Amino acid sequence: MNGMDVAFVVIADAANQTPHGKLNILGAYNVAFADGFPAQLAGSKLVMRFGYTAVEAGDEHVLMVKLVDQEHNVLGEKSGSITLGEGHGARAFFDLVQDLTPLVFPEPGQYELKVYIDGREEGAAQLTLRETPQGKEETGDED
Repeated sequence: MNGMDVAFVVIADAANQTPHGKLNILGAYNVAFADGFPAQLAGSKLVMRFGYTAVEAGDEHVLMVKLVDQEHNVLGEKSGSITLGEGHGARAFFDLVQDLTPLVFPEPGQYELKVYIDGREEGAAQLTLRETPQGKEETGDED
């Protein structure tokens, strides 16, 4: 059985990793505003943390992220392979930060960024994209 899973997935204004393994996340959100459509989330990041068991060290996995609209249409996807490193203790974690700037959102509505490990959906970040009302910032939490 595969013990690798998604610990969390968030959309943020910015994120980075320090050389010592600290993950910094700034401005996590689930609602964004755009002045017009189609729209992009310039500079935004998809931040993911994966967990796995020590016995999986050295295993290779295929990760995929799909952008899905409210009608379940796949609007874009990105995938790649990773090899799990040695962990410390019974459970290990690694973080992945992906730029969302290339993604195009055709209209206001509900979207999901779905995360797959070896073809299995393991997590998702929900996003509501709205037309910018007068006086609102680009991103913010839903009230």
